[in-house]
Amino acid sequence: MAAAVEAYVRMLRLQEMGRDFVKSEIISELVEGPLKGRTRASVQYRFQNISAVINETGRVFVRGFVPAEHVGEPSRKLIRRLLADRGVEV
Repeated sequence: MAAAVEAYVRMLRLQEMGRDFVKSEIISELVEGPLKGRTRASVQYRFQNISAVINETGRVFVRGFVPAEHVGEPSRKLIRRLLADRGVEV
């Protein structure tokens, strides 16, 4: 989860600066690297979970990663902690 949150925060910061990025390239980096063995769909769903947690705070989430409808409490707590560790208020 940490690698997904790290990548998500990178995309969020680029978005906030108005800079372009290619989501599919970032997903590819993850499935070929730290999340090897995961599918592209599972990485995308992780991003949707992160969007859901960020959306709960009223912050803008990364475009294209619609917040997941159901995020389990253990995942929600982990995502909050990982975001906070990276300087994202949640």
